[in-house]
Amino acid sequence: MATQGKKGFLKIKRTGGTRGLTKGQRATFAGLGLRKNQRTVVLEDSNSVRGMVNQVIHWVEVEMLKSVPEKAAKKSKGYEILPQKNA
Repeated sequence: MATQGKKGFLKIKRTGGTRGLTKGQRATFAGLGLRKNQRTVVLEDSNSVRGMVNQVIHWVEVEMLKSVPEKAAKKSKGYEILPQKNA
């Protein structure tokens, strides 16, 4: 779990679809800011975020980060990774 002295970030990517999800799991995804499949968010590492991730761990990929990536945009809940634009 997260320690008091260290602050980090969790990069969370939703990999599973919505079939077979309970109402509680759908609410957990909404709370994490992952309403659609294949979305990625960066959230501050905390016990509450880790608890939500543990409820849907088989539908997400989690990576620990020390800082917020440069290509992330500020959202109301955490950061969303912006897609690469093909020029």
